Amino acid sequence: MKNKKILTYLAICFTLISFALLAYLSIKHYDLKTGSSSSGSMCNISETFNCDAVSASSYSEFLSIPVSVWGAVAQTSLIILLLIYLFSGSVNALRMSFVLASINILAVIVMGGITLIFLSAYCLFCLLSYVSILFSFIFIFKLQDKVSFNFLNKDNRIYLAFLLGIPVAAYITNDMALGESYRNLEKGIGFYILQWNNAPQKEIPLLEAVSYGASEENAKMTVVEFADFNCIHCKHAAPVLHSFVKSHPDVRLLFYNFPLDGACNPSIQRQGVSCDMAKSVYCGHKLSSKGWDGHKAMFETERPQSLEESIDLVQAKTGATKEDLAACMKATETQETIEKQAKLGTELGVQGTPTIFVNKKLLQGGNMLPVLKEVYKNIR
Repeated sequence: MKNKKILTYLAICFTLISFALLAYLSIKHYDLKTGSSSSGSMCNISETFNCDAVSASSYSEFLSIPVSVWGAVAQTSLIILLLIYLFSGSVNALRMSFVLASINILAVIVMGGITLIFLSAYCLFCLLSYVSILFSFIFIFKLQDKVSFNFLNKDNRIYLAFLLGIPVAAYITNDMALGESYRNLEKGIGFYILQWNNAPQKEIPLLEAVSYGASEENAKMTVVEFADFNCIHCKHAAPVLHSFVKSHPDVRLLFYNFPLDGACNPSIQRQGVSCDMAKSVYCGHKLSSKGWDGHKAMFETERPQSLEESIDLVQAKTGATKEDLAACMKATETQETIEKQAKLGTELGVQGTPTIFVNKKLLQGGNMLPVLKEVYKNIR
C-alpha cells in the first residue's frame, strides 16, 4: 500500500511537470499567434532548438486548437483522476487514469514522429513534456493490478466524463485565449489575401538588406519588411516573422531599415535614436557572420538610450569589435545605405512600420502569423 502511494505521488508529480511545460507553451503559442509578445520563448536556445519555430509550423495545431492546449487539458484531467484515486482508492479512477495515460503516450509517439520527419527545428519544452508523460505512464502502469481498457461499464461512466470532456475544455480554453480581437482578425484574413492577390508588383532592389531563411534561388515566398528597431509594433512583429520563416524552409525574409528618425530618413521630421540603432545592426551584419543575432537582440531588448549602448548590444551578439562598429557607423557609406533603404520605403508607399511585402506585393496584416500562413498556402 505504501509503495502504491509513492507511485501515485510520482505519477502526479510528473503529470504536473508536463502540465506546467504545456501550459507555458500554450501561452507562448497564443502570444505568437496574436502578435502580442515582443520577445521569444525562453526555450529558443538556438536555430535547432527553437520552440517558436515549432509553434509557427502547420503541425502545432489540431482542429485549429494548439496541440499544447490539448495536452495541458489532458494532463489536468489525469491529475484529477490520480487525486481521486489517491484519496478514495477508486479502482475505476485508476483504470481511467491508465486509459488517459495510454492516449497521452500515443499522442507523444505521433508528435515525436512528426517532429523527426517534418520539422527542421525542435521544441525543447515539448521534448521535456514527452519525457514527463512517459514517466507518468510508467508509474500509472505499475499501479495497475490488472491492465484493462474496459472503461465503458456503468461504474466508469462518471470517470468517462474526464475523457470526453477534454475536447470541450480544449475548445473553451482556445476560444477564451484568442479573444474577440483575434476573431475579428480571422474574419478579415480573406480580405487581406484578396487585396494582396490584386496588388501590383513592386520592384524592390536588395540595397544590402539583411536576409534570413532560404536563399534567393530556393525561396518560393519572399517576405520584405520595412521596420524601425524603436517601433513597438515592429518589436511585436519580429518574433512572428522570425518563427514563421524558421518553420518554413522555402521562405526568405529581407529586412529594410525605415527609421522613424529624420537623421537618416528624409521623409521624417523628428529625430531620435532609431538611426543609431539601424546603423549599429547594419554594421554588425557587415562586420560579422552573426549579423542576424544583433538584429534579433535589438528587437528583443529595451531600447538603447545612446550610441554607446547600441554598440555594446550589437558587439555582445556579433563579436565585432567596438572600434570597428564605431568606425562603420560613422562611415558615409553606412549613412547612405540606411538613407537609400528609407527612401525606397517612401517610394513604395511605406507610411508606417512595420510594412510587409510578399513576393513584391503589399500585404496588409503581414505582421500576423495567420495572415502569413494563409498567403503561404495561396502561393503553394
